[in-house]
Parts: sequence; C-alpha cells; structure tokens
Amino acid sequence: EHINSLLAAQKSKARPSDYDDLKAKAAKFDELEEQSKTELQKALDRAEQAEQSLAAEQVTGLRWRVAAKHGISDEDAELFLTGKDEDALTRQAQRLADRAAAQRHPDPHQGRDRTGAPVSAADQFANFANNL
Repeated sequence: EHINSLLAAQKSKARPSDYDDLKAKAAKFDELEEQSKTELQKALDRAEQAEQSLAAEQVTGLRWRVAAKHGISDEDAELFLTGKDEDALTRQAQRLADRAAAQRHPDPHQGRDRTGAPVSAADQFANFANNL
C-alpha cells in the first residue's frame, strides 16, 4: 500500500497545473477531428455515387446508340441489350437484328416440295400427319 500511495503522490506532483484544461482541449480536438473525418467520408461517398451515376449514364447512352445503329426498338433495347460495354452491346444487338430479319424473311422453301414445286396446304398437312 505504501508503494501505491507513493505512486499516486508522484503522479499528482508530475501533472502540470493546467492538466485538466489540456485534457479537455485534447478531447475537443479529437471530437473535431472525428467530425472532420465524417465530413470527408460524406464527400467521398458523394464522389463515388457521382462516378457510379456517370458510368450508368454512359452505358445507357451507349445502349441507345447501338440500338439505333442496328434498328432495335426501344422496348427490345430495354429488354435485351444488357451488356455493359460496346462490344457486348453490339453482339447482342446484331444477334437480335439477325433474328428479326429471319422472321421478316421466312424460309423460301417453305410450302414447296424437294423439287421446288408448290405444295398445297392440304398436301402439307397430309404429309405432316403421315409423319406422326
């Protein structure tokens, strides 16, 4: 116990007279520094959000440009053009345009026999039914 009381006495003698004032100022400084970090973090978060928004807008603009180049409707562009870069969007648009063209231009051999002669709808049905 004697040692503890000596240590306590020594500690009280070693403190400067304005120790409590300095301690309060240090705490206030730490608080202000923490608030400053918070403001900095908020600014960094806003910058990151702005970068993400810009990137998303660039992809959207690219999507519409590629869609227009390939004659893709707005609805199909929204639904099918999901790529994030020009190469992927171009491949998707080309594939979609090729499919649309194939639907507009049906197989020229449809409704004809092997020799190319027209076949009636009744004969086509009969051939279909016989192959079941």
